[in-house]
Amino acid sequence: MARSCGIHLGTRRFEIVVLDGTPKKQTLVVAEAGELDPDADNPGKALKEVITRLKVPLDNVGLVLDAGSAAFRRLTLPLTDRAKIEQVLKFEVEKDLPQWDIDDVVADYLVLADNNTSSDLLVTAVPKEGLRADLELCEKAGADPNEAELETTAMVNAALHSDLCPIDSAQL
Repeated sequence: MARSCGIHLGTRRFEIVVLDGTPKKQTLVVAEAGELDPDADNPGKALKEVITRLKVPLDNVGLVLDAGSAAFRRLTLPLTDRAKIEQVLKFEVEKDLPQWDIDDVVADYLVLADNNTSSDLLVTAVPKEGLRADLELCEKAGADPNEAELETTAMVNAALHSDLCPIDSAQL
């Protein structure tokens, strides 16, 4: 049985969930929430205290990011090869993100549909500065996340608002 930890960081709060089990069957070990103090010298002090007190396993940590600063765009490309999509993604989505310099964001995508000639994508972009700050906060608290992803509700809301997922067929 392997333990894993998920940390969700918001602008003022954090949640920690520790699971035990296999990828197919998980058991909740502990869950706790707390307040971050963005004005303090160490805004993650409370997070570190909880990680220490709960003896959170630090070898398998995932970070869930608040999606408040993320942007979601729908994009169709005349490509189906994933490697080629990754090569051109930032260039192709740059015109749809005028609020940022494209070199200052991390962009990723989800293939919604594809055929032999094109792919319909849901693209997400997150400012590197915010991602870097969240990762540094975790590191100061003693956790080094293996991966970071946007909160699931943000993805569902993005799909709903871009007419990719009609309300009648939206299910979790």
